Amino acid sequence: MVIPASRMLYVRFKVASQNDSFGVISQKKFFAAPRVPKLIRYKGSHAHLGNTINLAQALANGGCLIPPKSILYPTSELQSIITHGGLTDLNIFSVLLSVFIREARTNAVLLEQLQSLHHIYHAGQVLEPSDEAWAHQQGIKLLNTYGFTEIGLSVVASETSQYLTPFPESGCEFLPLGEGSFSSDQLLELVIPADADDCPHPPLRNKEDGKFHTGDLFQRVDDRIKMQMSLVCDAGSFEAEAMQVCQADLISAASVIGYGRRSPAIIVEPKNDNI
Repeated sequence: MVIPASRMLYVRFKVASQNDSFGVISQKKFFAAPRVPKLIRYKGSHAHLGNTINLAQALANGGCLIPPKSILYPTSELQSIITHGGLTDLNIFSVLLSVFIREARTNAVLLEQLQSLHHIYHAGQVLEPSDEAWAHQQGIKLLNTYGFTEIGLSVVASETSQYLTPFPESGCEFLPLGEGSFSSDQLLELVIPADADDCPHPPLRNKEDGKFHTGDLFQRVDDRIKMQMSLVCDAGSFEAEAMQVCQADLISAASVIGYGRRSPAIIVEPKNDNI
């Protein structure tokens, strides 16, 4: 597939990916805004697309990234990064952000530090509504973002609206899931047309219409679940493996759970009462 140089910032390869995909990150999202140097905190490993996007933003704006000692870092480290590192923009998973927001309710110093940040970008999962509402009331500048491995950052909220809006360059479409037409209660799937800058490599696209169907309703409709730090667990594969190995004499059903937790757990139904 030939990609014009004007549409490409860099090509990102993933080794042993869940779908063997690679991303071509469009430059428009990162160079359209004024180039104001920022100090941005790591979101996670460089193997995580979210942090790769942070790196692209920092490079585009002449800024830099500040890595924590670990991904699950304490409040004291965040405060040190803000005070001594001069952090201006915080990129963080929603689960960890909730921890800091709840502590800020009783920690005036932390609250003031969160208020001082230019923006706090959160993603990966839905932020607890009560935490989000309280933070907005306190003047903490939250911005919700949404993206995924195959196409990168696709939709984002704004300073004036909490609703997620697609980037104009992304070419996102919202199509009815399954049969039927648009209606007020119709579930819509996020779809990327073939001519959009963010559309991934042809092998990942739908063979019938040439578009990339995410299977995403702002929550996957497949068997994968999001863990605490927004990494994806293929629950369906674990369940299938358990049934294949143990169904004959040990179990009659299996279910993997753990949305938002540090690690998954598997619940099984014994084959009979003697087990």
